[in-house]
Formats: sequence, C-alpha cells, structure tokens
Amino acid sequence: MGYLDAKSNALFKTAENGNLLFYPRGYWGKGYILPDEETKIRIKKFIKKYMAIALLVIFGSVILLGPEISPLVWLPVLLTFYFVKLGKFTTGLSVSEEKLTFVESITNSAKSDSLVMLIFFFLSLVAMVNIYALRMGPFEMLDYTKHPLEVAVTTWGGIVCCAFFAWKIFINIREKLRVKQV
Repeated sequence: MGYLDAKSNALFKTAENGNLLFYPRGYWGKGYILPDEETKIRIKKFIKKYMAIALLVIFGSVILLGPEISPLVWLPVLLTFYFVKLGKFTTGLSVSEEKLTFVESITNSAKSDSLVMLIFFFLSLVAMVNIYALRMGPFEMLDYTKHPLEVAVTTWGGIVCCAFFAWKIFINIREKLRVKQV
C-alpha cells in the first residue's frame, strides 16, 4: 500500500458488529455507517485524489511562489472543497455512536504505511532539525527571544514529529509481527 492509502485508512474502521464506519474529520468528528464496501472504495478513491492534489498545490506553491507566501493560504479552499464533497458522500448515511480514537486512527494508518517510508520520514525530520541547529548554532536555536515562532515550529515541532514517526514505526513493526504470529 502507498502513502495515500495509509492516510485514507486512518479515517475508516470496522465496528464490533461488522459495520464499516467512516470518519470524515478523523477522530475529531462523528462516524457514518457505510452501506457497503463499494461506498468505502469510492470514498477512499476521492480522498486519495484529494490528498494528491492538495500536496501538489501546497508544495507547488512553495516551489513556484517561494516559502515567503505561506502555503497555508490554500488551506481554506482545500478544506472547503474536501468537506463539501464528503458531505455529498455522507448525505443520508446513519451516524454511528462509536467513536474513532486517536490511537485507532494512527494504528490504522501505521499498519498501512511502508516501513521504509516511515523510516525515511523519520530520518528526514532528524536531519532537518539537525541542519536547522547547525545553521543557527545550538544555543541560539533555543533562544526564543530572537526567533520565537521559528524556534517553536522548527525545534519543538521537529522533535514532536520525530517522536510521532518513531511511534508509527513501532506500531508498524508490532502489527507486522502480530500478523506473522497468526
């Protein structure tokens, strides 16, 4: 499975009674009971296309317009399109009382992720934080008075992201070992 499959898998789960559940807003929102596997496949196809386009728009804007113009300017347009389209998919579906937890969402995604890709992302983040530290100097990097937002996002955001990917690597390996034991 590819990266986009893993990200879309995070929005689905199977209930104990066998119902297919879809959570358009992830663990933040309510879930919908899908009538069949075909509906799940159609929704996953849309989500994968949407994510591919969103990534191209965001990274393309950074490459073409430069990082000075934040790629976040596209966020309202992209999210509006996403939720309007998913609203059409979920119209008429029954709402599930069962919640999707953060851990379930991450586990569903991590099981589908490629271990090589997770390790690549983890090492890339470690490299970015270290390059940033070398560029600024180790003591200036922690000086919030000079560049508070840059320090917070790059240093602490990088560390949190590294921990997140380390956790996903652990889940991925654990799930693959479980499958082998069965």
